[in-house]
Amino acid sequence: MKYDAIIIGGGAAGLFCAAATKINNGLILEKSSAPGRKLLMAGSGQCNLTHGGDIKDFINHYGEHGKKVRSPLYKVSNLKMMEFFESHGIPLIEREDGKVFPESMRASDVLNLLMHLASVNGWNMKTGCPAESIKVQEDGSFLVNGRHEANKLIIACGGCSIPTTGSDGSIFPILEKLGLEVVEPAPALVPLTVQEYPYTELSGISFKNALVTVDGHKRVDDVLFTHTNFSGPGILNLSRYAKPGSTLT
Repeated sequence: MKYDAIIIGGGAAGLFCAAATKINNGLILEKSSAPGRKLLMAGSGQCNLTHGGDIKDFINHYGEHGKKVRSPLYKVSNLKMMEFFESHGIPLIEREDGKVFPESMRASDVLNLLMHLASVNGWNMKTGCPAESIKVQEDGSFLVNGRHEANKLIIACGGCSIPTTGSDGSIFPILEKLGLEVVEPAPALVPLTVQEYPYTELSGISFKNALVTVDGHKRVDDVLFTHTNFSGPGILNLSRYAKPGSTLT
C-alpha cells in the first residue's frame, strides 16, 4: 500500500511529528508491541517534557556540537512546545530546578494526547513492525520492508540507548546501505558503571551539590546511588565525556 508519508519509530519524536503534522494517509511503523515505551519511562513515569528558561541557554548543554542543533531548537523551542501541550489540554508545571512536567505528573497523559492527535491528523500505527529494509525507488519514493511505500520518509527511531524498548541501533546498517554516513554512537545522559561498585546497599540515597569529575570535566549537581551504578543529574550530564577506562571522582 502506498502512503503519503511513513514515520519509522513510534517514540516521542515520531509521535510528536505525527501529532503536529496533518496528512491524508500516513503510517507510523513501531518496532515494539506498543508505542512510546521510553516516553512512559521519562522522569520516572512523570515525563520531564522540557526545561524552562531561554532556549539560547540550551545550546551549551549539547557540548562542542551545540551550534549544530541551534536551528531546530529555535524552530520548536521549549516555550513553543509548552504552548503546544497546554493548548491541547495538558497543563504543565515548572519545578524550582526548571524541569517542566505535566501537572498530573503522568507520562501516560502525554502519550495518550500524542496518539490521539496523530490519529486525528491522519496517521495509522502499525506496531511490532521493525524497519528491516529501505529502498529508494526510481521515482524517488521509498519502499520499507518491501511492502510499505511512501513519497516521504521520516526516520525517528532513535539510537541504541535502551535495547529493551526497541532502541537497539538496528537502523544504522540500513542507513549505511542508503549511502548515509553514520557517526559511531557514544553514550550520553546515562548512569555510569564502575569496576567493583561498592554502594549497592546505599541504593536510593542521593546527595545534593556533589562535585563530580570525569576525566577533568567537572560539574556540581545531585548524585544518586543505585543498585549497580552512579546516577543522578551530576552523573548523567557528564556521561558524554566518559569512556572505558575513565576516572570518576
